[in-house]
Amino acid sequence: MSAEVRVFTDGRAGRVVLDRPRALNSLTHGMIGAVREALEAWAADGSVEHVVLTGAGERGLCAGADIRAMHDDAKAGGAGFRRFFRDEYRLNALIADYPKPYVALMDGITMGGGRRRPPRRGWSPASWRCTRCPPPGPRPRPPR
Repeated sequence: MSAEVRVFTDGRAGRVVLDRPRALNSLTHGMIGAVREALEAWAADGSVEHVVLTGAGERGLCAGADIRAMHDDAKAGGAGFRRFFRDEYRLNALIADYPKPYVALMDGITMGGGRRRPPRRGWSPASWRCTRCPPPGPRPRPPR
């Protein structure tokens, strides 16, 4: 479990708090693994009825991937961030098909790939301070 993610239960809720407020809660590979591990455990836990994701601090939910770490990894060949994005996309797929209600409380800066695809049984309320930025790459085309 990553020290940058707090995972606990609060009544019937599984709670995930991204805890890197000085870095706008930007995601590291360890954080991706910790969130996935918690979600997989709670999916099979009958005492957890829903999951709530929040970010520590007052500046935002999550700024996406840790760009500084991405830059450092690219200078070293880029193998670490290829693994990071593979695991992040797998986490996004898990969230999209999660069997329980999943709520991401968006407050402040909210960026990254997880923003693109809302979970099937989820809800992502945004505060008045929320600034949502789409992830880079192609956007889904609207239906004709």
